[in-house]
Amino acid sequence: MKQQTDPGAYYDSDTPAIVIRSLAVNDPAVVAESRRWSAGQRGAAVGEQDMVGVDLSTFVSQALVVGAHATGTAGGVQAGHLQPRNGSSPTSVHAPPSRPPRLRRRSPR
Repeated sequence: MKQQTDPGAYYDSDTPAIVIRSLAVNDPAVVAESRRWSAGQRGAAVGEQDMVGVDLSTFVSQALVVGAHATGTAGGVQAGHLQPRNGSSPTSVHAPPSRPPRLRRRSPR
């Protein structure tokens, strides 16, 4: 398997975890869903101007978990659908437009 010298996302075997340093996702459904996570949990969507500087770590983590479960359940059949669009950088991920996933709210701990 070819490894980049400075990947935008990589596996950290010490944790173990996936570490994302640089990743741009501009899929309209993902961007629209992200606007519901400005307060760190899913809520009402806010405008673009209210998203500047917002920490979306919780949203990204939740989206990855839900996506991994969906991909695993489907047996990896979506693998051929995640193709970079023309002009995409290696650290960008684009998927076909789809409806945002319905995410269950977690109860506070």
